[in-house]
Amino acid sequence: MPEFLAEVYVSDRSSASSVPGTDEVRRAAEILATDAAPVRLIRQIHVPEEETCFYLFEAPSEGLVLEVAARSGLRIDNVVGAVSGRFAPLPSRALRNRPKVRVSSIQEES
Repeated sequence: MPEFLAEVYVSDRSSASSVPGTDEVRRAAEILATDAAPVRLIRQIHVPEEETCFYLFEAPSEGLVLEVAARSGLRIDNVVGAVSGRFAPLPSRALRNRPKVRVSSIQEES
């Protein structure tokens, strides 16, 4: 199933609470979804420092993502096709035998 990443700008004057939450968007996707046109919200990521929220959808078309946005009140600024990674978990022995890594603090230069 194709994936789409929807980007929503959240200005510093508004708050994340003014952007529809995952439950509202997921409900709109479930209402729209049918056997012929399945659409599903996979994940929402809010990046406050960048004033952006990302919504990752599985859908057969960008148009269905835009329809979910319209039904949920989500104002999408950009939608692009995406490919999310699906990684197999490491076997437990690989975790036991991994090398120890030390992280030291980085001092800023003046």
